[in-house]
Parts: sequence; C-alpha cells; structure tokens
Amino acid sequence: MFEEAVETRRYLHMNPELSFEETETAKLVADKLRAWGYDVQEGVGGTGVIGVLKGTAPGPVVGLRADMDALPMQDEIDQPYRSTRDGKAHTCGHDAHTAILLGVVRAFSETGLERGTLKLIFQPAEEIGKGAEAMILDGALDNPKVDVMAGLHVHPSVRTGEFSLSSTPDGRPDYDRRAGTGHDAADRQQADRPA
Repeated sequence: MFEEAVETRRYLHMNPELSFEETETAKLVADKLRAWGYDVQEGVGGTGVIGVLKGTAPGPVVGLRADMDALPMQDEIDQPYRSTRDGKAHTCGHDAHTAILLGVVRAFSETGLERGTLKLIFQPAEEIGKGAEAMILDGALDNPKVDVMAGLHVHPSVRTGEFSLSSTPDGRPDYDRRAGTGHDAADRQQADRPA
C-alpha cells in the first residue's frame, strides 16, 4: 500500500491542476474509490469527489478530507516526478494529501467497517478558499450527515513518523475546528466558528 501511495503522489505531482480544474485528479480519485467498493459522487462543488463506505452496523459518520488543487507557479524540484505542466505545481502538498487519504481509503476497503460510515471528501479549490464552501453548499456534509470531520496538512517542520495538532490561542487542542475560510498553513489567521 505504501508503494502505491508514493506512486499516486508522484503521478499527481507530475500532473498538477489548478483550483476548479482538477478534472483528471477527480477522475483518478473516483476510479480508485469505485474499484475499492465505495459509493462515489462526482462533481460536488464543481470538481469535488465524495466516497462513502458503510459499516455492517449503524454508528457515527466520520468524514475524512483531502484537498486536490495545485498552485499557479513553477515546480523548482529536480526530481523525476517534477511537474510536467508549465506554471502549475504541487508546492503545498495537496498531491500528498490526496495520496495519503487514498491510502487510508484502500486500507478500509480491505478491512471494512464494523460500525458507522466513512465519508471521504476530496476537495477542490482549497488554494483560493472557495472549494470547501462550494462543496458544503452542494450538500457534501449531508446524506449522510457528517458527525465529525478530520483532515491533515503536511508540514516541513514535522518529521516523518510524527504529527502535530494546532492549538487555540488559549492553548486548548484545536480538534473542533469548524468550516471557515482561509488556508490551513496559516490557520491562526482564519476565523474559528464556535463549536
């Protein structure tokens, strides 16, 4: 599974798509989800993709989210998987976010769920701050209604094998962030909604 995630990430890195142009990325995601037995909804909020896997027993709906869009800039890495698209690059890690979530998706497709529902949200247009709202307005958090949502963001200061959590200004873990606008890499500049 790890090798497949690396291969997917490198493919996405080589083929970046800008906000609301993530058609090839969305197709790749949707095709993999279908192949692994997920119910799939495409075109959510423009180019977003949702996958749903139901457990054998009722339970909470857990949402997992990854962003898919690239930035309008040159790729400056000197690697075989460098961007092949002039003026487009995955320099914020969304290629990794998508590949990581697809790895999680693959694992759940093999193990299944004992209870509850897993709802996967592959979001477009995070870089311009419009994809989450577009998906929410298009019903991404409904049918089934998401009870709790989690996402991730890679960061160069966090070493491999470690993770970090943001905290609120008063030092509490920021595990209850609600949908707002902004960029997670600068999340303290975003407005939190009350829980």
